[in-house]
Amino acid sequence: MGRADTISFRLAISALLRDFRQGGPAAIAKVRKYQPAAYMKICALMIPKEMKVEHSDGIKAMTDEQLDEALDALRELCGEACRRGGERN
Repeated sequence: MGRADTISFRLAISALLRDFRQGGPAAIAKVRKYQPAAYMKICALMIPKEMKVEHSDGIKAMTDEQLDEALDALRELCGEACRRGGERN
């Protein structure tokens, strides 16, 4: 993936995340309840067919923006766990 592709991908993911935060959980629950086949198809599409894993400098190589995004994602996950009473799915 080239730099422009990576930037476009990140912008698309950011837009989806903003949209998801506004109404995604309720929409997903509705699809799961009323269209379980579509829900399962979406779940299957979310799983990568193959994944390349490479070692990198990790946190040291991350920009401030990437660190902020990672922290936001962790805070969201921690918040969800707290709302569920610490349960894991």
